Amino acid sequence: MLREKIVASAATRMICIVDASKPVETLARPLPIEVLPFARAYVMGAIRSLGGEPIVRPAPSDQGNLLIDCDFGPIADPACLARALDTIPGLLGHGLFLSEIDALYIGDQSGVERRERHQKP
Repeated sequence: MLREKIVASAATRMICIVDASKPVETLARPLPIEVLPFARAYVMGAIRSLGGEPIVRPAPSDQGNLLIDCDFGPIADPACLARALDTIPGLLGHGLFLSEIDALYIGDQSGVERRERHQKP
């Protein structure tokens, strides 16, 4: 998540390609979070205080950081959760991509659907 958000911030246009299982009305699967190893205990406590149940993945991120899957149940207000997560020291990135993606290509057996955030005139 950290690397992807850095690329998205540096890019003029961010395009994401996913399969049809990714887009949902309400996110209810565990949210991936990247954490500085030193901050593990603190971040996990903060996640619990937000109502999440963190589980550390066995493999590190590409940067050597911890990856934690956090089950918050159905996330009714992703923007509110993203803001709360962004304030936790040691939490480096999360899987809520709320404003970074300009175009989304969704593929399934019948073809590809394109969704644009901002249509250019």
